[in-house]
Amino acid sequence: GQTVVGQLGEAGTVTVTGPGSRLNTSSAISVIQGTLKIQNDGAASSSVAAVGSGGHTGSALLNAGTWINAGPFYIGINSGIGAVTVRNDGQLMTGPLYIGVYGGTGAVTVEDNGQLTADAIVVGGSGTLNVDPSTADVNGDFTLSSGGLLSLAIAGTAPGSFSQMNIGGYGYFDGIVDFDFIGGFAPQTGETFDL
Repeated sequence: GQTVVGQLGEAGTVTVTGPGSRLNTSSAISVIQGTLKIQNDGAASSSVAAVGSGGHTGSALLNAGTWINAGPFYIGINSGIGAVTVRNDGQLMTGPLYIGVYGGTGAVTVEDNGQLTADAIVVGGSGTLNVDPSTADVNGDFTLSSGGLLSLAIAGTAPGSFSQMNIGGYGYFDGIVDFDFIGGFAPQTGETFDL
């Protein structure tokens, strides 16, 4: 059945940590109100996922951990607030990813060699996708809705020092694209970045 973190208004924390540690379900993982931590080679799998929904705040941290979700993944829906951070070689692999949609507010941050792979990504009007030099792979279409934010970090001109979006389908950019120059880097005239 469905795995729920923080059901009925109770903010809970579930930690999946260490090699061999697994949270596997053939159904849904819902972090309604609380925190799911997948770290230190821990892993989770699900068929559908949601973080932050129903007016509650939920979060997930993948710190050197892996979450494989076969179907849609919703972050911040139905008046909820959701946040997912993927870092330190953590991996989030999912079907379509929806950030800050259906009246919710959502944010995804990919940093420190984190990896994000999705069949499609929709950043809604109350959504934010931060790629802080890392790579986000979108097998299908990428949509940045009006009011949504895509933040790409740039620390230099060498490969791996700036964020990249690999989009296999179409890219629709109707929101804000923010370039965040970090680590004291300032671009010079004529420098280019294959984002």
